[in-house]
Amino acid sequence: MTFRPVFGGKLVSLENGRAPYEDRLKALAMQERALGKDHPNVAITLLILGDTCKGAGDNKTAKEFYERAMKIREVHFAERSDEVAECKEKIRNCRKKEI
Repeated sequence: MTFRPVFGGKLVSLENGRAPYEDRLKALAMQERALGKDHPNVAITLLILGDTCKGAGDNKTAKEFYERAMKIREVHFAERSDEVAECKEKIRNCRKKEI
């Protein structure tokens, strides 16, 4: 199984892609400690994690990351902002794959 991670932009096997994913999870934990769980930069990291999961075919986990990012962005940006719209579009794309 292969996927296109957001890290490096090249196709890698899931086994090789696990390290960047785990590194991003560690970065998320550090961001949450330093900035708080609801900081806009945390939302960006959540979107990257969602993209990674979606690329690996795990739409359920991707959707969870996208939904969490959307909640953060709804607090910091207007409901109809581009930032919130981006999250909604990613969530819709995950739902399409589930059907």
